[in-house]
Amino acid sequence: MLTQKLIEVLQKTLKLHQSLYEIAVEKTEVIKSANIESLQNIIQNEQKHIAAIQMFENQRQELVARLKKDLAIEMDGFTISALLTHLNGPEKEQIQELQANLIQQVDELKNVNTLNQQLLMHSLQFVHLNLNFFDPEPESPNYTKSADEELVETTRSLFDSQA
Repeated sequence: MLTQKLIEVLQKTLKLHQSLYEIAVEKTEVIKSANIESLQNIIQNEQKHIAAIQMFENQRQELVARLKKDLAIEMDGFTISALLTHLNGPEKEQIQELQANLIQQVDELKNVNTLNQQLLMHSLQFVHLNLNFFDPEPESPNYTKSADEELVETTRSLFDSQA
């Protein structure tokens, strides 16, 4: 009975990870198009998925702990892999398949998220480059035309407004 509940939780977790992967792929396209409003919506949707995944992860941990107790297993760090050594039959095969699919899905999600992070970093670098182009750093006061010149405090302004 507990193993069947564990299978259901793993199936729901896998579906959420697959959905989160699709959102991450969509996020890649939105980042490329620089659509901030869509990006905000996607981030909110991602957060909902992550909260649901966390809820199912907590359920999974509870079920694994209960199975450990029911099977009278004395082991620290009891995982699904360790549980599989104590199971037989079709439930074991289902859990193995779900575990493999989850691992694969998480790896794919990690790759897309790494790409998204790189795209965001490039976008930020581009923004900083443009800001520096329009608002360069003030020249160093150490090197002047004559040694007698006074140091004048320079203020940085986005616009050069001389009247």
